[in-house]
Amino acid sequence: MLDDVTSRAAYTTYLPMKKGYYKTALPFIKGPKGSRVSAGEVAEIERHIGNVWETRTLRDKLKGVLFSGDDLMGTMGGGKAKYGTKIKDTDDSLFIVKRPESGAGGHWNDMHNTAQFRSIAEDVFPMSKDLPSTPAELLKRMQKVKYKTKNKKNEMVERTGLNDLKVDNDGVWFTFSKTGSALTEGGVNFRVKLKTNGKGFGVMSDEHNLIEGLPGVGRAVPHKLIAATPPMFFDIRKLKPAQSGWKKGRGRPTVSNKYENLGWKFGPDNLNVRDYMLGAKASPEMLRKEQLRAARKVIGGGMLGANNFSSDPQFRDSSFNWN
Repeated sequence: MLDDVTSRAAYTTYLPMKKGYYKTALPFIKGPKGSRVSAGEVAEIERHIGNVWETRTLRDKLKGVLFSGDDLMGTMGGGKAKYGTKIKDTDDSLFIVKRPESGAGGHWNDMHNTAQFRSIAEDVFPMSKDLPSTPAELLKRMQKVKYKTKNKKNEMVERTGLNDLKVDNDGVWFTFSKTGSALTEGGVNFRVKLKTNGKGFGVMSDEHNLIEGLPGVGRAVPHKLIAATPPMFFDIRKLKPAQSGWKKGRGRPTVSNKYENLGWKFGPDNLNVRDYMLGAKASPEMLRKEQLRAARKVIGGGMLGANNFSSDPQFRDSSFNWN
């Protein structure tokens, strides 16, 4: 079943998670022409995926529930589990490049339809503010972002600051997790980079692990299966216009052609279109045609109408036998 799902939702087959494995995703970048990811950014993505996902048996998960306050499914994508082996420390894990949009899950929407993205657009990149001048300034703004998410009790709580913030030479990274939309997922994690101009990209990763925590199943499934999307590029101001205010001042211009639009007045002579239409009088020929058209509507519903007005010759022929 897993092979059938992934064959319709992935760009590649499963590959060993050796150093540099994420480069296999770069030919499938989603974004404007010319979008690129540097070698350093590839290394950060691999570092993150290797640390955020863990091999956890049912015993590990029960320990988390009893001693760390985890739920039974574990802290997927949170990187906080105390029990289990990180993917980076295994030597038999496999990786596949997943499609951001497919019948199995829409990870583009999973990424940007979030409280984090909305709050970043509103608090960090509103059109009313100047863009951050340096990555350090961007980091300070992102540390103050406020957003609401659900806690383990399914209660909405307000949080301040984004998770796993990391500044580099031209931007800031952050991460978050949520329930995924694809059939094979229990949860998905996002590693996102934002630059000072509001442009950035995100990568979704998930583990195909619906049944692996059950007793004996871990031995039956020989490899850990990790999937990730190619980098998905965006401009957060344009992506979230309602929050950033990017819509203001945009749309159809007030003057849509060479003549100035003055309400009902239009054209080089400021013709009042409303008065012109209300005062217009039809010619006798036009009135005659309209009267004929109205008469045809009244009597055109039965045999008489068909016999008189149909374009089909048999209906205009008086010898046609209606019986």
